[in-house]
Parts: sequence; C-alpha cells; structure tokens
Amino acid sequence: MSLFGGGGGANTTETKIGSFKVMSQGYGVTSPVYIGTNRGNLILIDYMDFYSVSHPSSQGGKGGGGSAAANYTYYATVLLLVGEGGGYGVNYNRLWVNKDVYATPDLKGFAEFDGADGQEPWTYMEGKHPTHALAYKGFAYLAAHDYELTNSASLGNHSVEVGGFYSTEPGGDATVANAITGLLLNAQWGCDFGAARLLSLSLLDDYCQSYGIVISPALTEQIAAHELMTKWATIANSAIVWTENAEGTGGALKFVPYSQTSHTANGRTYLPVAPLDIHLTDDDFLVDGDTDPIVCSQTNQADTFNALTVEFKSRAKEYNKMKTPEYRETADIDSSNYRPGQVFVADEITLMSVAQTVAQNQVQRSIYVIDSYDGTLTGWQYAYLEPMDVVYIIDEGLGLDDVPVLITSVSDNDDTLAITFEELPDGLGHTVGYAADDVFDTRIPWNVGVGDIDPPVLFHAPGVLAKNGYEVWVAIAHPDERYGGCQVWASFSDDNYQLMGAMNGSSTIGSLTADFASGSDPDYDGSHLLKVALSSGKLAGASHDDAKNFRSLCLAGTEFVSYTDAKLVGSYYDLTTPNPATLTGAIATAVVSAGEIQFDALGRDTGYYDGGAIMCTAGINAGVSRTISTYVYDTEANTKTIHCAAFPAMPDRTDVFTLQALPYLRRGLYGSSRGAAAGAAFVRCDSRIFKIPYQAKDIGSTLNLKFLSYNQYGQGLQSLADAVRYSIVLSTPLQGTRAGEIFWQWGN
Repeated sequence: MSLFGGGGGANTTETKIGSFKVMSQGYGVTSPVYIGTNRGNLILIDYMDFYSVSHPSSQGGKGGGGSAAANYTYYATVLLLVGEGGGYGVNYNRLWVNKDVYATPDLKGFAEFDGADGQEPWTYMEGKHPTHALAYKGFAYLAAHDYELTNSASLGNHSVEVGGFYSTEPGGDATVANAITGLLLNAQWGCDFGAARLLSLSLLDDYCQSYGIVISPALTEQIAAHELMTKWATIANSAIVWTENAEGTGGALKFVPYSQTSHTANGRTYLPVAPLDIHLTDDDFLVDGDTDPIVCSQTNQADTFNALTVEFKSRAKEYNKMKTPEYRETADIDSSNYRPGQVFVADEITLMSVAQTVAQNQVQRSIYVIDSYDGTLTGWQYAYLEPMDVVYIIDEGLGLDDVPVLITSVSDNDDTLAITFEELPDGLGHTVGYAADDVFDTRIPWNVGVGDIDPPVLFHAPGVLAKNGYEVWVAIAHPDERYGGCQVWASFSDDNYQLMGAMNGSSTIGSLTADFASGSDPDYDGSHLLKVALSSGKLAGASHDDAKNFRSLCLAGTEFVSYTDAKLVGSYYDLTTPNPATLTGAIATAVVSAGEIQFDALGRDTGYYDGGAIMCTAGINAGVSRTISTYVYDTEANTKTIHCAAFPAMPDRTDVFTLQALPYLRRGLYGSSRGAAAGAAFVRCDSRIFKIPYQAKDIGSTLNLKFLSYNQYGQGLQSLADAVRYSIVLSTPLQGTRAGEIFWQWGN
C-alpha cells in the first residue's frame, strides 16, 4: 500500500539490448575542416567495451501502488572524430549531447585530443586495447571509456564548438584573407595551389578588418574550391581576378574589394587602389559601321532587388540558423516598388553584424550599379588593363565627361581588346558599420537547474471541492523565468518521500497590499477594498455569474472569495471597484417609457447593476444619470431591460447610454471567516493549483512536502536532498457556509 492509499504494483522487465547501435551514415564521411570557430557533429571512429548494468527499481505514485522494474543502462568506450588538426591543434569549447550543454567536453568525461603533430595514442587504449591505440596524428578527436549511452544503446547526438584554423579574431572567427590562404595553399586539406600564384591579400584584409567582416567556415562535405572562393568573395564585397601582370608567376590570383571609399576602423585603414591615369575617348575604340564606339546597356529593373535577408549560423544562439532583419533601400522602394532578393545563405557567418553588412553591400550593388558599357579598344598599348582597374571614359553621345568606370571583363581578340565597364557610384561598399549587437542566448543549458521555488502557499480545500472530501491545495511559483515546473514529493516522517506528481508552470500568487475589512455577502460596498499585488501570474475579469457561482474563487488570507472585476491599477489589482463602463457605448434598442429602457447585450456582463447607474452620454438627455432600480437579463433574447427613475425628456435613438456597475464580491465562502490583514497571502484557485489528497485518519498529522524544480526544457531536476522542506498540519476541512475556519499558511 502507498502512503496515501492505493493498490499493489505491477512487475515489468525491460528487454535487454545486446549490442551497440552504430549509425551506418557515419562510415566514409569527410574529415571536417574548421576555419575560425563553428559547431560540428562528432563522428564515431572506434568503439569497444560495450556492456549493460541492470537497475531493479521501485517508485510510489500518487494515489496508487508502486511498481518494480528491471531497467538497463548501457556503456561503451568511444572515440569521436572532430576533424583536421593540421599539426597545430584545435581548441574545444562547448559540447552538446542531445539536449544537454557542457562548457567543455572534459566536463562530460571526454579526453581531448587536438590533432597536433606530437599527438600520442590515448593511454587508456594503450593499456587495454593496444592494437587499437592509434595516435591519429593530425586528427582532432574526443575519447571516453565507460561512456553512458542512450536507453536504446546508441550514442545519441553529439556536436562540439571547435576553434580551428586561423581562429585568431575576437570570438574565435577567422579573417577572410586567412581563410582563402588556407583553402588555396594548405597541402593537407586545401588545394596546394602554390604560394607564388596567390598575390598579397593585404588589400582585401584591410577592407574586411576595417568593416569587421570575419567568417568561420565549417567544411564538412566535399565542395569545389571555386565555389567556396566565390562565396567568400561575395561576403567580402570583392572580386576574384586572374592577373597576368604578376611578374615571374605565369599568372596569379588576387582579390580586389569593390569599394572605392577609404575607411578606418577596428585599428585598420582601407585605402582603395587609385584609378589609372587613362582617359579613353571615342578615338580609342573600334567603330564598326554604324555601331557607336561605346555601347551602354542597363540592367532590367526586374532583375534587381532592393531588399535582402541573410541567413547565418549565430554563435550567440548556439549556431542555430538565424536571419537578419531585412535590409531595405527605402529610397528605391519608395520611387519604384518593393523587390526582395532571394535569401543569401552564409553558414560561414556567425555574427549578426557581419550578416547585416553583407546584406547592405549586395543590395546597393544590385540597385545602384545599373549602367554597363561595352567597347573594343584598338592597339595593344592597353594590354595591361584587367578587371577591377578604374579608368575614365569621355563620350559626348552618352554624356560621359571623364567619368570613372570599373573594368569588369577583358578579352583579347587578335589585335583588339573587348572590354566591359560598369558605372562607379560614389560611396558603394561603405556600410554604416553595424554594431556587434549579437546577444547570447539567455536560455540556460538544457541540463542546468533553476534552484528552489518560492515559499509555496499551503491550505486546505473546502470539503465539497475535494474529490474525497480531504485535500491540501498548494500554490507554487518560481522567480526565474526559465523555470519549467516541479515534482511534488510528500512524507509524514520527513524521510521515505513519495512522488505525488508534477506541476508545470506557476500558480497565480500574491499578497494583499492593504487591510481587507469584513463585509457582507454579497458585498456591494466599494469601501471594502480587496487590493492584490501579484508575484506570479495575472488576473482577468470574471462575469457576474462567475462570481455568483464561485468560478472565480480565490483565497485572500483566511477567506475564500469570488470576484467579478480585476482592474490593474499601477502595481496592484483592485478586485472590488468595478470597471466604469462594462457596456461601453451601449445604445438603447427600445424605450418603453422614460424610466424603462432595453439594451442589446453588447459585451460580457462583468458587473452587478441592481442599484448601479445609467448615464446618458449623448442625445437630448446628455449628462443625465439615473440610479437603476431593477434590471432583468433575458438570456434567450440576449437583452437587458433596465428600470430607473424617469429622464427629463423622453429618450429616443439619439441618446447613448453607459451602464455603471456596482461592486460585486462573494465573501466568506465555504464557511471561511471574512477579513484579512495587509500582507496576507492571495491565491487564485484555478487549474494551476497542485492538489494532494489525504484521509480522515491523517488529521492532526504533519505533512512534509518537497518541490523538486526543473527548467523550461524539463531538465536539470533538483535533487530531493537539496530541496527545501515545507510542512502543514492536516486539519478538518471547511464544510458549509460560514461554518468553521480555513487553515492556511505560507510555506515554512
């Protein structure tokens, strides 16, 4: 039998699993490369020592017997690949195991191997499984023995925050220049392109650093290098140029920012390359028949966009995908129309500020670089011109008077050069300099607790409301917004606690801000004020019928009450002063006489009107008020008939009336004594109350309770030993109207 009554338990045995479940997708995958700092999944590369442990257990339940079961916990030795260490080693930060988060992998029992050149085999494996004791030089990995698996004997989801190559910038990001250098030149995981064929990236680095553009690519799948370079160049607002002008290289790559505006910030100064002193006229271009020397074309407006959102992996939000607020060029939207571009996905971006900069640069290039010019230069004196050079064009027919233009393409054809230019508006590539406004997720990790609840309010339920006639009701709240709920455990002896159940969320709890004087039931006297300051929850208004039938039941000190209005006044709720106009703007639908008026029910009736007032706010009787003598509410017709003293003039349809309700509060319910002092407990007795049954034989005994909190994810359960004990002496519950005394107390 359980402590609080109930039958016997059932015996169950969990089926034992005989082997470690390995996901086949883990075989043959790419060894990840982390540039900067990003989050990636761990890959199982070896395992052994699988075993299980049986845990016979029993547990009591609310109102019923216990159950006995044989459950199993599974363990194994596991080695999990992180990725390339590159001989230098990686840094480990946060570890995610299913929904749990650990500051570092070692807090979960993992040995950390960074993939440095001098990496030695795991000593545990050397001693127990020497044939598996590999050094894995150049590969970063995590290892653990006797590692607890899931209930299904699988590893579960594991991912880690890795500080990889070039993670030298604040927050662990990499510069774009360093990322490109690694991709092109690294002989282990890069292209081994050859240093001679990559020109200095100092110009690119100055531009990106001055604008705070940093990236953290996680290369977890095979991808063409040119795709990555194109993506990173777009992020950096730059173009990739193959130049033949690098002496002794036979051709080389360089990266040139589009911005022609100098900029200083973050300790770096960007100075764009000066325009060439070349001023091209019609005489420099080949004319074929009636063709103009320079042909101008414009991008179709439908092919441009004036708004853009960038999707990125936010470090502040545990590398979950986020989107920037849409960047909009409002001037262009106002003058033409709204044309959003396709969302730009950049998983290598981890900061909101970088993503916003990228969005602005792309939108501005789309809508402000419209004109392009094509022409064919004669003679080889211009053979050294290449994309991203700035020259000047003079063409009277096009209205170009020594206008700077940017070369975007050059192709040679026999003894001529076909060149395309684009216009060069001032200020492009000069963004506003977005603040580093990334706010780290304030949610606690999945497995971290929130501590003790606030002292609960423990009281006896009226006997007619308890299922078996005897219940303790408990109002529970917690000060932390990350609180999810709690388990409730009970004991008569302060040991051998039994789980009674769990309650999610908090009750509506507060205290009286002023003395609550004794009054009649029902109480129409507005001088008996019930004012409540809530520490948890909110109060909503209730109807007259709700109050009349105790459906808005509350505990105020030692008194059960039922209210209609709950008006928020500053920092407290007033439950006794009715709202001034419960049928706002009510218009008479029929006038029987100057003293009898019928209304449609225009809203929920939240007041008691017999003895209230009716005010004419507009019409021939405007400003006149009359006390209501009686009122009748027809539920079928949904009308209200009001009787009052006669108005000066016979009301007509021009008159607009507003009803003023009287206070209506049911008091001393279920025999509770009326009145309470300031500071007494207040509880809304609704569904957010935890109920504990007891029996008549338990009266006089002390019931001890503990409340084991858990966080908003249902994790981080508080231990029974750490939870505070609260007690209440069980008493005879209230049974009838104004008979007996309510027993209540703050938790102590």
